[in-house]
Amino acid sequence: GAVTDVERALHSLDEVDYVAVTTGADDVIVMAACRGEEHVAQLVTEGLRGIPGVDTLDVVTMLRETKDAYRYVPTREG
Repeated sequence: GAVTDVERALHSLDEVDYVAVTTGADDVIVMAACRGEEHVAQLVTEGLRGIPGVDTLDVVTMLRETKDAYRYVPTREG
């Protein structure tokens, strides 16, 4: 489907560190590491906006990280 094509394209971008398919207002959430504002602008205009299936973007800059507690929750196999 379209999300799978978008996921695959996002995975190919060097700046992208995290891709998650979600419920709610956004279909996909992406975290990317950029060197600065110009690099963010380049990623958005030349990378993300060029991906077929990407209709809208909401770019948020992280000012400060105050906690990073990644937890993996295994699923039960039935």
